[in-house]
Amino acid sequence: CRVFELGNADGHWFVTMELATGGSLRDMLRDGTKATARPLPDRLRDIRELSAGLAAMHAVAITHRDVTPQNVLRMADGRLVLTDFGLAIESGDQTTVHGGTPAYLPPEAARGERSDLRSDVFQLGMIMHEVMTGVRATWSPDGARLMLIEPATGAAAVEDELFRLITDCLN
Repeated sequence: CRVFELGNADGHWFVTMELATGGSLRDMLRDGTKATARPLPDRLRDIRELSAGLAAMHAVAITHRDVTPQNVLRMADGRLVLTDFGLAIESGDQTTVHGGTPAYLPPEAARGERSDLRSDVFQLGMIMHEVMTGVRATWSPDGARLMLIEPATGAAAVEDELFRLITDCLN
C-alpha cells in the first residue's frame, strides 16, 4: 500500500495510507463458493498483484512475515495492496519471535526458527490455494504435510500449472 506519512503525535506513532474501500481478501474468501465462482482471470489477477507486491518488497530485502488474506486489501479501483507491516524484518535480522496468523504460519516459524523471504512465499502459496479452491490448506492431523485440494480432473491447463506452483510455494 502507499504510505503517505509516518509520524508521532503526543508520543503516539501513526501511519497514514491510502484508503482501501473494497474490503479485505479475507472478506471475499469467507464464502468459499463465492470465491471460486469468480472468473479465473480475476483470481489470477489477484494472485499476480499479490505476487508483484511481495516481489517488490523482497527486491529491497524486506520479509513481511504475516502475508494473510486479512492483510490484503482491495482498493476502490479493484487492485490489491498488502498492508500491516508490523512483523516485517530486513534481511539479516536474526529475529525468531513470530506473531501473526497461526493458520498461515510457515513451518520454520512453527519450529521457532528465523523467517526469511521463503516464509512469505509459503504464505503466498497458502493464499493462492485459497483463492483457487475456496478452501484454506490445513495440516494433516500428524502435522507432517499440508492437505491440499487438487484441481478437478479435466481442469484447464492453467489451473494444473498453478497447482504445481502452489505446491512449490508450500514446499
